[in-house]
Amino acid sequence: MEKPGLPGFFISVISLPVLFQRIFVLSPVCVEFIMLLLDQWAERHILDAQRKGEFDSLPGEGAPLVLDDDSFIPEELRAAWRLLKNAGCLPPELQQRKDAIELNELLRSINQDHPDYQAVRKKLTLLELKLQQAGVNTDFLHGDYADRLLQKIEKE
Repeated sequence: MEKPGLPGFFISVISLPVLFQRIFVLSPVCVEFIMLLLDQWAERHILDAQRKGEFDSLPGEGAPLVLDDDSFIPEELRAAWRLLKNAGCLPPELQQRKDAIELNELLRSINQDHPDYQAVRKKLTLLELKLQQAGVNTDFLHGDYADRLLQKIEKE
């Protein structure tokens, strides 16, 4: 049963052992046993699907796996991190940075006389202030970094 306000995949992926322990007040040995049973159940379903040929002719079949380096992520958070990454979720700072880049590109593509120009400019300015308050350098929005890099390369 889900706790109200929490998405189901967070409970099932991030903290299933902790959830079992809190709900059922189980010892760590019981939680480990339950997780072992769930693992065996999942393996059985995977083997059944393999026998039925449900994995045949999938896109990328026979191609080598491209594995991400997740050694910097604690082991107990890797499954959740991978799930969120594959779903396209970004940390707030990176999402704001991405949004700022998109707004900046939109602003450069429209004329100053366009009716939405001022609204987009205000959104970008607000987002830039939020990024600066979070300690993120916003030079990437002004092209200053690329100019300084080119100047440095030309000097050498």
